[in-house]
Amino acid sequence: MLSGVVGTSSCSRCEVEFHSLGSTRRSPTRDHEDYRERVKLFRENPGNLGPVEYLVARSVKTLFNAFWGMPRVNPYDLNKPDILHNIYLGILKHMMEWVQAFLKKHNRLEEFDKAWASIAPYPVLAVPNKAYRATT
Repeated sequence: MLSGVVGTSSCSRCEVEFHSLGSTRRSPTRDHEDYRERVKLFRENPGNLGPVEYLVARSVKTLFNAFWGMPRVNPYDLNKPDILHNIYLGILKHMMEWVQAFLKKHNRLEEFDKAWASIAPYPVLAVPNKAYRATT
């Protein structure tokens, strides 16, 4: 079933206009049931562009999203990784690339891979079963 997916330059909670993002002015909350009904109306009568114009005015795209078909699930209420977590992952990736370049320059990559693969078990730590360079 096709349903509404809010665009990336829009608020996922309310129908605030793009130029008003960040303002303290209250906007109506998103009514996803209404969006689904309008998509259904358009699918039943493709010549009527009224429902599409309504959705476009509210920055809603009519794309398939597996979560829309689940009863009592609002995709915007689901847990999402926060930006700080993504920054930490990026810093870790950058740091490990630097460490690998340093080890390669000093001909120590093999020793690092052996040390990585020999990490002892520890609670809440996933023990690697292959060399660091073989992981993705």
